Amino acid sequence: MSSPFSARETTVAVVPSQRAGYGVLKHEIAAPELPSGYVSTVAQLAVRDLLRTWGLDRENIGSNRWNPLGTFIRPGAKVLLKPNWVRHWNQSGAGMDCLVTHTSVIEAVLEYVALAHPGSTVIGDAPIQSCDFEGLRVACGLEELVRRMETRNLPLEIRDFRRTVMHGDALGSARSESVSSIENYVLFDLKNESLLEPVADESGSFRVTVYNPDLLHRTHGPGKHEYLIARECIEADVVLNLPKLKCHKKAGITGALKNVVGINGNKEYLPHHRKGSGAEGGDCYEAASWWKRQ
Repeated sequence: MSSPFSARETTVAVVPSQRAGYGVLKHEIAAPELPSGYVSTVAQLAVRDLLRTWGLDRENIGSNRWNPLGTFIRPGAKVLLKPNWVRHWNQSGAGMDCLVTHTSVIEAVLEYVALAHPGSTVIGDAPIQSCDFEGLRVACGLEELVRRMETRNLPLEIRDFRRTVMHGDALGSARSESVSSIENYVLFDLKNESLLEPVADESGSFRVTVYNPDLLHRTHGPGKHEYLIARECIEADVVLNLPKLKCHKKAGITGALKNVVGINGNKEYLPHHRKGSGAEGGDCYEAASWWKRQ
């Protein structure tokens, strides 16, 4: 039996938004498929235009029967939305719009998830360990989002996928480990199929910033590359990846691939770089430095 995804996997749909930024449109635009009968935000219009351009449920576009995500989401399915919720505040003072997946974008996607009548819908991420998740819920207006979706008969669960949480932003702040049961995760070992295998002999130099390298060393080595993935992601029938396009000091930009970092329960399992300079076989910085090696 062919998958409904197969014909869509190589399709890239791109649409312009009405304006840069988020917020309310000057005029509502008809959307007969939605219970309200219209879209009213920049994000809603952009998401609707994207799904139309993609050609999902093409024969019903423009009617109240249009159910674009029904192409992928069957009634009763388990759905996971994976936004980028990196932290609860922007230390630059520039606000949250440039930092996280905007809640209006998540809500616009949820409007179309609701049309497909899933059995469960989870929104989850593993922010950096110093993120105050309750503060993030407030900053992003997630409680209000949950209440609005309840009026659409779409119960939502908001999940923090982290197992390691730091209580404060200062170096040396107290941290709690194993805050979520190991039963909430699935352990994968990519073994020799990992793209890290060619450098596995150097696994002793693998590092991830501000995390304990001892756990990293136990999970990576020749023929062994383990990752601890949130069970909600593995058991979902459909995962909707909602990244935030922005700059990143290591990856250059953050996009859909980088956003998958947030399905890892223990980022201590996730090598970010090799210790040392390029001249010493590392990839943290260019020039050798005795002080940085300590």
